Amino acid sequence: MIKRTLFNADHGPTPPERRADRSAWGLPSAAFIFAAFNNTWKLTPHVFRAWMDILRAVPNSVLWMRKIYPTSSQRMQKEAAAQGIDPERLVFCYTCDREEHLT
Repeated sequence: MIKRTLFNADHGPTPPERRADRSAWGLPSAAFIFAAFNNTWKLTPHVFRAWMDILRAVPNSVLWMRKIYPTSSQRMQKEAAAQGIDPERLVFCYTCDREEHLT
């Protein structure tokens, strides 16, 4: 059996020193931010329930995820509400370019 691993080892130029304001990404200024930028097909019902359990256990926190399809983010917000989590605690963003990602 062949096992493969992805390891991002970019040894290119150091990115510029810049910090984006949370509000630029729609993130609350004082909340703890959990992030999961995987493809949505990796977010199984079991994994989603685990994330909702984590949000339930950590007040004043949000889950920041990549928005790939508007319908999937809407379904996730609906399911969060069904599990007793405020849908606003799921914050979605689109993919940014490499330079912005590294800063």
